[in-house]
Amino acid sequence: MNTIRDVQQAWQLVLVESATEHGARSGWQQRRGQISPSQFVQTLVWGFLEQPEASVGRLAQVAQTSGATLTPQALSQRFSARSVALLRGVLNDALGLLVEAEAVEVALFAAFPGGVYLDDTTQIGLPAIWRDRWAGAGREAALKLATVFDLARGSVQVELTAGRQHDSATQVANLTYPPGAVVIEDLGYLDGPRMQTRQAQGVATVVPVRCTLALCDEQGHRFDWLAWLGEHAGQPVERAVRWQGIPLRFVALPATPATAARKRLGIRAEAGRRQRAPHPRALALADWQVALTTVPPQQATLQQIGVLMRLRWQVELLFKLWKNEGKLDETRGWKAERIETELYAKLLGLLVAHWLVLATGWGWVDRSLVKLGQNVRAFARTLCLCWRHEAVVRQVLAALTQATPTTGRIASTARRRSAADYALHT
Repeated sequence: MNTIRDVQQAWQLVLVESATEHGARSGWQQRRGQISPSQFVQTLVWGFLEQPEASVGRLAQVAQTSGATLTPQALSQRFSARSVALLRGVLNDALGLLVEAEAVEVALFAAFPGGVYLDDTTQIGLPAIWRDRWAGAGREAALKLATVFDLARGSVQVELTAGRQHDSATQVANLTYPPGAVVIEDLGYLDGPRMQTRQAQGVATVVPVRCTLALCDEQGHRFDWLAWLGEHAGQPVERAVRWQGIPLRFVALPATPATAARKRLGIRAEAGRRQRAPHPRALALADWQVALTTVPPQQATLQQIGVLMRLRWQVELLFKLWKNEGKLDETRGWKAERIETELYAKLLGLLVAHWLVLATGWGWVDRSLVKLGQNVRAFARTLCLCWRHEAVVRQVLAALTQATPTTGRIASTARRRSAADYALHT
């Protein structure tokens, strides 16, 4: 789904049809007023996309662009439990759309014709008043965004769940993937039965290893795998192991001194935050990149598994884009209903922006998600005004497409290779 008409149809579905439907369901508009549910949704989506820290006054200006006439005070009064229900309903409809581009051609990905998927979560702290709806873990209330990122085609699948929900128990963590796919996950996703189920379906898994994980050798005898790594310091190594009786491939690559130092700094900082001493095994493991996988050796070498482990950080960059650029976890509001409405509107806007990125030249291997997002943001007000007019949208998207290869490229550096460079040359 990467043509102009496809994008416009998605916009029409989300910004008009879904907004109108949920406007009626939520009781947001009980009588005809100065701004329709559709105009309200468009105002927030395009307004926060253009300026994530927009004031109500600036949003009122965007509302004028969308065809509504009202004062900042009148707009502020629209933030209520009904606006929360409206935006949450529209966002859920948008998250149900699978928007993807043509798959990028990377030699490493050829071994996984079903796709390369990154599975991870990020959390957003919320006011304590939401503890009943979004119960947190370590805090009273938090919203977890469980995310699957298709690195080849660019599609994003997101599930909103309470922060207390375990990562591996979310719906997106248990999706069914095409045969030949590989799923690269975070530490909290280690689940033997799920890995076995995927393996039976022709889908492989790569997941990092915690320092305290108990592993056995092929004969089922417990062994100290960290001490075994110490015998092979500085060397990429692998061996067959068993975990909970499941045969798996254990792979380890030495980290660079700079990476190891950065890891130890983070371990000590986290231990200090929790007022406890850092775990000695965690400090020792900082010298390595270690994972368990069901990818057979004939499908990917040890070095290629190492590159797949590096690629997992691409979903972290997506989260960084959402929070640092989209200000997803920040607000100028103080009223709970305003904060929650804004959160859903910002996430919806970031999703719309991602669709635009896919439509104007998805090429992950040499593109910066942050720069591409900045390009889209520069056209947000124009799109708010003209998104229904195909001829004008075509001109805007043509300008974005033309700008992408130059202003959206990853900055080259002689000091550090990018993950894309490893993927292209491994």
